[in-house]
Amino acid sequence: MIMGHPENDKWLDEALSETIGSEETRTNFEKWKGNHPHAVEMLTSRAERKASASPSSLTRRRIIMKSPITKGAAAAVIIAAVLIGVSQFGGSATSVAWGEVIGRLEASRGVILRRTMTSSNRPGEVGYRMIYGCPTHTRTDQYEADRITSSRYCDYSARTMVRIEHDDKRYVRRPMSEQEAQDHRDEISPKAWTEKFLSCECRNLGQKMIDGILCEGLETTDPAFLDDSDPPVESLMLQLWVSVETGYPVLLEGNAVNKPDDGGRIEVVLDQFQWDVELDPSEFEPKIPPDYELTD
Repeated sequence: MIMGHPENDKWLDEALSETIGSEETRTNFEKWKGNHPHAVEMLTSRAERKASASPSSLTRRRIIMKSPITKGAAAAVIIAAVLIGVSQFGGSATSVAWGEVIGRLEASRGVILRRTMTSSNRPGEVGYRMIYGCPTHTRTDQYEADRITSSRYCDYSARTMVRIEHDDKRYVRRPMSEQEAQDHRDEISPKAWTEKFLSCECRNLGQKMIDGILCEGLETTDPAFLDDSDPPVESLMLQLWVSVETGYPVLLEGNAVNKPDDGGRIEVVLDQFQWDVELDPSEFEPKIPPDYELTD
């Protein structure tokens, strides 16, 4: 969506009128359209949404654009209009600087996200995890149909883990080895997933809007992403979508296909990201009801 003049179309009409008849060098609009398909899509989409509300303005533009004498001049104004809209998504940048993404994630003070995983072998299971993370702690809340069933608290500095099972009213508190702590951090860390994704062979998916955010995507089918999986997957597809404006991941989704006895088709979605949030330390303190039993 082009922003900057959300309720007033007169600015574009006036700019077109002022440009008609100009003796300046004409812009090659056809060439520009070919080089900027996403900008053209944004502009035409906006025009379609305004069609019923501003019929006289759109009619005037159709007449102007039919004239070969004024096409070049009008195109220059339209290009400027599109660039104004594009700038709203991230200053002068119109694409993701992929080499800077990991640095942004490393600098993020904290992150909140949702992780959903489904399996063809368990079609009736509907649940998700809410993950809260900072460099030294994580908390994972497991939900089934919006009902919390378990919580896991990890302190990576002290290398301790507390798991609370709400259905059974019991909890476990135990130490973690250095390797176990690292493996757990990598398993749920969006930074670790992103870093591994960007180390694989990828293809560019271009740009699209996700929840009102202009994003750019990459896709990989590189089995190296799951090089430690046992057994190996038969096929893999993952897509990573990053905000053009902020450089932070907005969506990571994909699937892996195993033999039926090894899990079948597994689909994973990481979304609802909140990046660079300062989480209160109390978020990582285990909250154990007094009637819960400590077990080994």
